This record gives sequence, structure tokens and C-alpha cells, in this order.
Amino acid sequence: MQIIKQFNETMPNTFEAGRTQVNVGIVPITKTIDGMEVSGYEYITVCFDTPSFYTDDALFEIAKKEARNYELIRIVVEVDGYVLDGDETSQERMNRAYTMLADGGTKEWKDANNEWQNIPKETFKNAVIVAGTKQTELWVKYV
Repeated sequence: MQIIKQFNETMPNTFEAGRTQVNVGIVPITKTIDGMEVSGYEYITVCFDTPSFYTDDALFEIAKKEARNYELIRIVVEVDGYVLDGDETSQERMNRAYTMLADGGTKEWKDANNEWQNIPKETFKNAVIVAGTKQTELWVKYV
């Protein structure tokens, strides 16, 4: 079930002006076939004509928001030779690590390549600054 949740959270919905296509995601299903319950998964895509209360501008705004969110959760930064995840959750975690470490200290950390590294305190600070800057650039890009 966790895999389905991760897939649904990382796949953006897609929208087209004039006609709307919404990728809903993977959902678990159970069907009865010849009296036997069969469980599986289904990827749902719903296509429909754009309702009159949706304007192309509204659909464009929805698409921009989805695209922005898709990019925000994939921020990766390279700082001091380390490649680190820079999404908002990672920024919060790095900020906590920076705050708790003594000057000159290091912390074992899984980098963006899923490899364990001993990251110095100052690298966390620099990574949060770089990732925060990238995050701001994305927000401005989709205004």
C-alpha cells in the first residue's frame, strides 16, 4: 500500500485546455470473477469534456500548480561535493541537523544517491540555503 501512496504522490495530474485528462493514480481493486475474489491494482485515467464552469485559465492554473509541486519534491542540490535531496522535508531535516551539531561536527546522512556520508555541519547550512533558493526560484517560475 505504501508503494501505491508514493506513486500517487509523485505522479502529477495532467491537464489539457479544452478537454481535461486527469490521471487519478493507482487504486487497489477487488473483483469477483467466477465466484472468486481477485485483488489487484488499476491505474485510473479519467477524460471528460471541460465543464463550462472551468475556463482555460482555471485549468492552466491547476496545471501550473501540479507542475510546480512535481518539481518541488524533486529538488536536489550539490554542495561541498555532496549531492543532497533539497525538497522541503529534507530542508527541515538538514536545518535540525545543523542546529543540533556542535561546531566542526559531522552527522551520518543518506545522500540523494542513497549512499551514507558523514556530512559536516556547515554543509547542512549551505545545502539549506541552496535548496531554499531553488525552491524560491520554482515558486517564482510558476507565478
